Amino acid sequence: MCDASTCLAPADGPQNCLPAPIWSNLDNLQFEGEAVENMTQIILVPGDYHDYLFADELALEVPPDAKILGLTVQVRRAGDDGVADDSVRIIKNGQIGDAERAQAGVWNEDLVSVSYGGPGDLWGEEWTPQDVNAPDFGVAFAAAYTRPAGNTRAYVDSVSVTVRYEVACE
Repeated sequence: MCDASTCLAPADGPQNCLPAPIWSNLDNLQFEGEAVENMTQIILVPGDYHDYLFADELALEVPPDAKILGLTVQVRRAGDDGVADDSVRIIKNGQIGDAERAQAGVWNEDLVSVSYGGPGDLWGEEWTPQDVNAPDFGVAFAAAYTRPAGNTRAYVDSVSVTVRYEVACE
């Protein structure tokens, strides 16, 4: 993370480095709130480093004989001026997947729920009920700042995953 620091070189003194932007208020991701300033948030600056917010341990209870048909990720989020998706990926077996579901466009300043994937989207993976019920199943989410200078804040209130599945009738 040291490589992700932003360094300022004043003309008359030593270089000062700011810490990399990381998500804060992580415990608040566990429940929906109303006050934006209390939500999980990150201060974004221009640059190539984008800190992932990991939402896992979702405690899903898909029946063991189910066939997984699709995954829908729902993120309740808001952003000040210039916030956009950088990456939205699924986590399987503790590993970030290759399928990218980030959407184009700047985030709304009002808190809204945005869906990624869908009832027929397997995110480029084959799934078992054990995969989605595992504590290391989840979502990796990163935001980006779209302006060339300055900073802004991104807020995430909650992340959920809906698993569409079918169980054979006997």
